[in-house]
Amino acid sequence: MAKKKFHLAQFLVHGPSYHSLGMWRHPKSTFDKESWARPELYQHIAQVCERGLFDMVFFADLNYISDTFTGSMEPALRYAAQAPEHDPIPLLGWMAAVTKHIGLGATFSTSNQHPFYAARMWATLDHLTGGRAAWNVVTSINHNQPITVPSAPMPIAATIKRTSIWRSAANFGIAGKRAPSLWTRKVRFLPMRRRSTASSMKANSSNRAGR
Repeated sequence: MAKKKFHLAQFLVHGPSYHSLGMWRHPKSTFDKESWARPELYQHIAQVCERGLFDMVFFADLNYISDTFTGSMEPALRYAAQAPEHDPIPLLGWMAAVTKHIGLGATFSTSNQHPFYAARMWATLDHLTGGRAAWNVVTSINHNQPITVPSAPMPIAATIKRTSIWRSAANFGIAGKRAPSLWTRKVRFLPMRRRSTASSMKANSSNRAGR
């Protein structure tokens, strides 16, 4: 009988506090005001998790500050309730540089972003990590997010119905998946003696329309 297996993932946030609020005050914590913002901390965590045979290191992410039912952000800021938070995406490349096998995942919202930017970014991370990057696709839920990106192409919950958001997210995914295929399998990066790198005849254009 085959042994049952389970998968382990380390939950992280690129900020001073994760879901276990106040852990930065633990007597054995080596936390200081700068460590959470430095890549070395997360490189160390990734290495420890890889030695422990974890499958993945995963970053949750919010690009807004949560408020209470009264509209105040003061509690989140006072107790570092997932605030402040830096963008976790750049850390994936740093962590990949000091590990070999562990998966490296992060949350990235389809709301208030452009599909081509996401496709380009994740394709880049795919190369930098050797295929170990994972995208946690979300649509976002907080009404404070549009305030941070007022000119973004996709509104969220505060202004449109959830079904419309999900429809936009599905369209976002289709457009994002199409971007890498614009380089056909026939593309070959040519040797230096040819004085060119690739043939434009083997690349396609994307004329997709959607929202």
